[in-house]
Amino acid sequence: MKRTKDKSPIWCLAIAGKTLVSGHSSGALNFWDCATNSHISTIQSRGDILTLTATENAVYATGTDPHVMHVSLSDSLLSANPTLTNSMRAHSHDIYSIINAGDFLVTGGETCDFGIIRLGESGDLVQKKVRHIAPWERESRVVVNEGSVLVGNGKEISVWDEVTQREVVRIEKHGDDNVIGICGKDDLVAYWDAEETRVLKVGRLEVDRIAFKENLPPAIKASIFTDSDHRELVILT
Repeated sequence: MKRTKDKSPIWCLAIAGKTLVSGHSSGALNFWDCATNSHISTIQSRGDILTLTATENAVYATGTDPHVMHVSLSDSLLSANPTLTNSMRAHSHDIYSIINAGDFLVTGGETCDFGIIRLGESGDLVQKKVRHIAPWERESRVVVNEGSVLVGNGKEISVWDEVTQREVVRIEKHGDDNVIGICGKDDLVAYWDAEETRVLKVGRLEVDRIAFKENLPPAIKASIFTDSDHRELVILT
């Protein structure tokens, strides 16, 4: 590839049809012709380009300027002309990741949020929605259970609705040990630490009851099953 005057680091790359796209720390979004190894053009952002995604005819780029840029590309190789079509602010802070999910884009970054941008028929950025995800600690144990997200964090267990991303119920565990693992099935939640395993029946807003009156031995892994007679079985390993 022939060099440009921009010698800043490249943070991300993508292929759009027969065009290579590079995002730079200078905010430059450079377009390269893969057939001739030549530079086509540059579109300038107000911040580092940290992440981008591309289709055959479009490029979506963002970074420390939390606006997502939509750049449309010409279908003709001989007349390739990247054009900034529109942009939309997706977050309040830096964006580190963007993916194309077909009819919409999903972005994530410095804050505990997902940005969801609906795309129009021509690929334009049409509508934005931000979904807040709770800031869990790195040592959290997180599993998904049939529409719910189960989180074991230190000495707390919480159940979150997967659609609304709202906390449904929080359980304060007893003892001095942190949660090692967590699993769930239907309305049952099992969690274990170094001393014991407990199984709870959790309703929409509270813990309905303890599924097993006596605490079970500690586990490396636990699984919950329901047999043909609808009996609740817990297997510890």
